[in-house]
Amino acid sequence: MSSAETARQLDLNLLRPLRALLLERHVSRAAARCEMSQPAMSRTLERLRDLLGDELIVRTSGSYVRTPRGEQLLDEIDGVLERIEAAIADEPLDPKCFEGTFRVATTDYISVVLMPLLVSDLERLAPLSSLAVTMWDHNGCDEIETGRVDLAITSAEDLPRPLRHEPLLTEGYVCAVARDHPFEGSVLDLATYLSYGHAVVNVRNDVQPAADRPLARLGSRRRVSYQTPFLSAAIFAVARSKMVLTIPERLANAYSGFASIRIVKAPAEIARFQHALVWHPRQDASPSQSWLRERVTAAAKAVEQGT
Repeated sequence: MSSAETARQLDLNLLRPLRALLLERHVSRAAARCEMSQPAMSRTLERLRDLLGDELIVRTSGSYVRTPRGEQLLDEIDGVLERIEAAIADEPLDPKCFEGTFRVATTDYISVVLMPLLVSDLERLAPLSSLAVTMWDHNGCDEIETGRVDLAITSAEDLPRPLRHEPLLTEGYVCAVARDHPFEGSVLDLATYLSYGHAVVNVRNDVQPAADRPLARLGSRRRVSYQTPFLSAAIFAVARSKMVLTIPERLANAYSGFASIRIVKAPAEIARFQHALVWHPRQDASPSQSWLRERVTAAAKAVEQGT
């Protein structure tokens, strides 16, 4: 079959399941995304394979991966449906009438520092909408690529193409210690900092990048005494120990009134870090997603200005 004949047979009704199959790499998840039964999606996959002359997704080591042809097709069609729907609608979003769910993946820091402002904003401007927040982790980029998450607010480091990102918040680190900690000063020098055990939250591959990478370049390393995914657990453990918790300054200030801790300046060697707004290019044309990004950016500006 020629490419022109294939294109004629591959109507718009097949584009959505094709995109779902290529994104999810899983028949059942693709079926759920398209509100189809699993047998119907299996039949659609077979039809697509016949039409396109390619397996599209193949099983390897217990999971499915896209074939090179599947990767090429996804690059070509990704975003097409969103742009068609936006062009047909040709209407700006009316947030007061929007009843959808905004899905955001982010960190402890953002959930405490920025999310309360965004929640207030949505309640006021889009009262029928809902906001679903999940923890950003090592699967975060894949969650954005598959559309299970609309956008992320996370560290700007190591973000793969084709994800878009723009700077959002810049922050410095401080250290939280117990109020009766043996260190009585207000600024930790590097030698003193390294002499204590450390509590670490949400490490990536056993590394807290902004703290550990500059130390590694100096040939230094912290002694991690307590590692946990829970910020509150780390803070209350630090309050009852001699450990040091390296934490973003705004986050530390938010918690300082709830535990027996005090805040001291981190060593100058500990880098500042930047959070970014991250999304997939297919969301560029979506009125609801453009509006959400605007509200997140507005909330971040309010945080930066201390309002």
